[in-house]
Amino acid sequence: MPSNGTDVQRLFFALWPDEAVRAALWHAAQGAAASTGRGRPTARENLHLTLAFVGSVAPATAACLRAGAARIRGEPFDLRLDTYGQFPRAGVMWLGSAEPPAALLSLAEALGGVLQACELDPPRASFHPHVTLWRRIALRRRVRAVPPAPAAPIVWPVREFVLVASKTHPEGVRYEVLERWPLRSGAGAEG
Repeated sequence: MPSNGTDVQRLFFALWPDEAVRAALWHAAQGAAASTGRGRPTARENLHLTLAFVGSVAPATAACLRAGAARIRGEPFDLRLDTYGQFPRAGVMWLGSAEPPAALLSLAEALGGVLQACELDPPRASFHPHVTLWRRIALRRRVRAVPPAPAAPIVWPVREFVLVASKTHPEGVRYEVLERWPLRSGAGAEG
């Protein structure tokens, strides 16, 4: 829902790439372009990995989410993005990890717990970590729809997670990082 005068925000928790990783993701999206058929690439500045989708919430719920996120202690990790995939029904092509790190899965699980503690529905589907590269694709032959694995995997050093607001503008959706929380060595995820 747009805010239309209220303080309601459409939020999600995510991993937000630095400029080097963002450039590598953009390059991977361009490399996958030949397999997408028609479609729309994710805007370069919007590339991210969603950890937990929240939805539209009032300020009190946003405050609860921030407080819960601040209590999470998770290990820093390196995320190896080495596999292209697709969600054919949604018309999405993505880049993901053949073997997601345990620390990533624990972080997503802890954030699901934060959603529940703030009286929101936890994610319904199992967590499938990926970066959406293309949307609204009209896939060419399914056999050729997903490009082979990237020539060189993208290694993303993950040292923090963020809370993001999704804002709709006439030129399209833009994401704004509202808050960042560091991941600290020697601490397990707690939710």
